[in-house]
Amino acid sequence: MYIDKNKIKDLILELGLVSQEDFDLAQQEAKEKGISLFQIFLRKGLLNEQELQHLYMKVANVAFVDLSKGKIKPDVLTIIPEPIVRQYNVIAFGRNDKELKVAMLDLDSLDKISFLKKIGLRIKPYLTDRTSLNKAILQYQDLLKNEYGSRIQKGFLSYQTISEDILKDLTREQILELSRSKQISNIFELLLRHALIQNVSNIHIEPQEDNVLVRYRIDGDLYPAMVLPKKSAIILVLKFKTLASLKLNDNKSPQNGRFQMGFDGKDVDFRVHTMPSVWGEKIVLNILQSGDSGFSLESIGFHGKALDDVYSVLNKKDKIVLIAGDRRSGRTTTFYTFLDLLKNPSLDISTIEESIGFQMNGINQTVTVPDMSFEVLDGIRQLSKRDCDIVAVDELGFLKSTNLETSLDELSKMTNEDRFALAVVETDLLTAVGIFMRSAGSNKSNYSVLDNLGAVVLQKLVPEISVDREEYYLSVTEIKKLSKIADLDRVMDVLCKERIMQDKKPWSEVKFFKSVGEESEGKIMVGEVLNINDTIRELLKKGVPIEKIEKAAKEGGMLTLGEDLIFKAVQGLISIEEILSK
Repeated sequence: MYIDKNKIKDLILELGLVSQEDFDLAQQEAKEKGISLFQIFLRKGLLNEQELQHLYMKVANVAFVDLSKGKIKPDVLTIIPEPIVRQYNVIAFGRNDKELKVAMLDLDSLDKISFLKKIGLRIKPYLTDRTSLNKAILQYQDLLKNEYGSRIQKGFLSYQTISEDILKDLTREQILELSRSKQISNIFELLLRHALIQNVSNIHIEPQEDNVLVRYRIDGDLYPAMVLPKKSAIILVLKFKTLASLKLNDNKSPQNGRFQMGFDGKDVDFRVHTMPSVWGEKIVLNILQSGDSGFSLESIGFHGKALDDVYSVLNKKDKIVLIAGDRRSGRTTTFYTFLDLLKNPSLDISTIEESIGFQMNGINQTVTVPDMSFEVLDGIRQLSKRDCDIVAVDELGFLKSTNLETSLDELSKMTNEDRFALAVVETDLLTAVGIFMRSAGSNKSNYSVLDNLGAVVLQKLVPEISVDREEYYLSVTEIKKLSKIADLDRVMDVLCKERIMQDKKPWSEVKFFKSVGEESEGKIMVGEVLNINDTIRELLKKGVPIEKIEKAAKEGGMLTLGEDLIFKAVQGLISIEEILSK
């Protein structure tokens, strides 16, 4: 919801709520700290929350609601998932067939919550105060805790004496018997049901120093859901590994598996991904309702800021996203993963493909027929005349070709009409910025493509490390070699931020792995994601060297291909020899 902040500022001065001197000082501080002017007013006590809300109500013509009296119906209360309620201080309190009444502290929250756009009802916003909202949230928390939260917590507390040392002394049959016990199965089912009723697509179970953080991904965004006792991680890992038929005695290597359970008469598939971390094994669970394909960004190799950036551009559904790499880089898998995340009954999605690698329900898939003069460009031009929301092309062609430039220009025209486009391109370039410059900068007099490119995903596949491996530590010479392909300080920062490592340490003390014995047939995707913002576009328009654009992208948090390669070697996904031998 658009609120004219300038009108609110003018009203503050006009009513004499803040003096001109205090106003100017607060404005300067807000600019220096990069936070809202209104936050400064509240922090300094120049305005209180009630005064600010009355200003919002006057400018936006929004009513106030007191939620402290009466009960909200459970079926209305749970329309917005609990993690979103907590993070954005927003709650549903009434509905009819056409609209949903939503109360919040800040009207700006409406534009930040993409989930609300998919509810299928018109959102009618109301303002409330913190005391009122907190009482309503307590109703929400009581509802879930009574049925799930407190029972999950109590269930895990009964296993506080368990440890990995105790498990080592048990036989495989005893471990399996423990994991299948009625009490553990009940806790486990409660946790999964708690996620399912909130339409969670992924569960992240992350051991911390003193506890276990559980986070839910809802509509592309990750939210804290609950904190569990420290020892619960051991029980959860044990249960997930048993169900997914993973190795119970291997906690040093990443593992992948799957299992299926029935909930409320429906079969639900779960894809399990385990990963060693500082405080124990992290679990990412991909939840697949009946009919879902099973693709997930986490499972194909996206992580950290790159993962958040991809979710962000797919949620926005505007501009063009390029998926680039050589012929054997796994681009088509990424293409179908993106499509699966975009799939929605309310959207018309159409593809143009050289051959259909995966049939997807709810998507109109078209195959090119060169012998009949129906090629990619013909398909794009036909779709431009149709009423479709998303156009996806696999494949657009080699990046240097004239046909590709023409196809990109046609896709750009479509995105000008509020459509979204995905396109797979083949390239021998080794940086996402280089691909961006090649795609957007070929015609300096026409910025149509430049202005309509939203992101570039560059990727390659490297051999997965074998099951049989040994530890390896770098020599001074080898560290120097790695520093030529990546900024090692940045890699170390990301390793600590994503909790692969607890603290920074010299690279000579960082544990890598080497394959021994037979090579694995598996492949690991490494990549870089360039999220193209206005700063990046303006730099290209000014004709600055590629180094300056790459610097701006890194300052924005982009991890390069070489940096991701080293990151995944430290994770134990790739043999260090794969890097040192190049």
